[in-house]
Amino acid sequence: MLLVAPKERKEKIRTQLTRPTFKKIGLNDYCKYISIEDLADFVSKVEDLGGHIQPSIIEKIAIGFGEEI
Repeated sequence: MLLVAPKERKEKIRTQLTRPTFKKIGLNDYCKYISIEDLADFVSKVEDLGGHIQPSIIEKIAIGFGEEI
């Protein structure tokens, strides 16, 4: 699951995903964060490729919090 939010919300998202409740059920291992600003920048770079990219490329800009304490 990818959570898209403004950069100023990153710490709030990190705080929520690293809560013990989320860790216990493993949700923090499946959720990643992408700032809307980084996503918009990324889209502007690849939009002219006309579908010649793999969807997994989004992992390059996604930030995971699964291993944090």
